[in-house]
Amino acid sequence: MSRGAAKVSASLPFEHLSRETQALAHADAPTRIAYLRRDRFIEHAGVQPVKARLISLLSRPRTVRPQCVLLASEAGSGKTALLRHLQRQYPDYEEASSGRVVRRVVYSEVEPSPTLRSLQWGLLAELGVPEVEIRPREARNELIRQYLAEFSTEMVLFDEAQHLQALPRRERFLLLDWLKWVSTAGKACVVLSAAMADGRRLLEQDAQLLTRFTVVGIPRFKPGVAFGQFLLTLERSMPLRRASGLAHDPLQRAILDQTEAMQTLRGLTDGVVKVVQEAAVAAASTGAERIEPSLLSSWREGLRIPINPPRTPSKRSAPPRETRAEPRCSIPASSGLGAGAV
Repeated sequence: MSRGAAKVSASLPFEHLSRETQALAHADAPTRIAYLRRDRFIEHAGVQPVKARLISLLSRPRTVRPQCVLLASEAGSGKTALLRHLQRQYPDYEEASSGRVVRRVVYSEVEPSPTLRSLQWGLLAELGVPEVEIRPREARNELIRQYLAEFSTEMVLFDEAQHLQALPRRERFLLLDWLKWVSTAGKACVVLSAAMADGRRLLEQDAQLLTRFTVVGIPRFKPGVAFGQFLLTLERSMPLRRASGLAHDPLQRAILDQTEAMQTLRGLTDGVVKVVQEAAVAAASTGAERIEPSLLSSWREGLRIPINPPRTPSKRSAPPRETRAEPRCSIPASSGLGAGAV
């Protein structure tokens, strides 16, 4: 047993950890390392105003011209984690009176080099439409309108919208106009999430888009109280048996230095979590049981743990969800929109 591990008693309450994590602190190193490598969402001062803005849109009555949001920040700032968190906060449910499934929030991802067809089918897939060939774009639009109404969808989240910026100007505005149509036709708020420091570049030269979309962003971390609170919450979620004191100013600055070395941009949420996560894995595997300054570079050294932890989902993989009931608005046989319809 290492010197650090010898100092740990199984009867300690681990008061530096959250209640959920305290029980895990008694587990062996492989179990705790697998838990440390999980994806996690931590609400912090930079995210809270954006989350509050999105939730406020869900509480508004439906209108003919719903207000929309463009969430624009650098890649790695936590946009996708926030959208997935919001989706999990509003899971599908079944109305007791009618038995109808309600899906208030729908998440869809914009693929690279998007086309109108790919955007339509991406959304239809998330709405649970059967994979049949529907060629006329007007027919696909009508199905989208029907499904959004059937599910009483209030918010549609389009992630990775920065791919629109690479398109020629005419094609970009065609797709942006379609996204605006989704909001109007479904009477739902549309949220575009784009890995861009200046989101207005995506909407420039279109006055209607600029008035329809409110641009918000998630700032980078810098030393201070807000960053300290984030690190304290992150530390409480990691089952190490000794307190690390990540919120202390010297460790704050050391962590930010490592994020800059890792990603060039200093203080991105993704970089902070990765630096601390790898340092925590090293602390658990070596028996140190706390994150010391020397361990913050573990991401750089490529430390390999002699276990096979389960693979964590990538950014693009969907979070676990309960089995959804199939929507009741199936494609009518008389509509002529079956396989091979033209």
